[in-house]
Amino acid sequence: MEHDITIEGGPGETAAPPAPAPAETTSERHGARAMSAAAHALAAETAAALGETEPDPMGQIARAVDRLGVERARAFLTQVQDIETGGGRMLPDGS
Repeated sequence: MEHDITIEGGPGETAAPPAPAPAETTSERHGARAMSAAAHALAAETAAALGETEPDPMGQIARAVDRLGVERARAFLTQVQDIETGGGRMLPDGS
């Protein structure tokens, strides 16, 4: 059984340098990792449930979900929704 094999870089030839590694993103340099699809979905659901539309609060929610994990973040969202359904809670200033 014969195979056609081509070998590049014969005598006197040098191999091409390896391709450069992809550039590191800012978030990778700071130790951030990509959020899962479930975490993204929960962050969006939480922002909507809280009526948040501004980028800063939405980013804070996404970071909280990422750090807490989907299960714990969902438990907090459920707790907040239960409190809101029950009429909310008074703040220390009575409001």
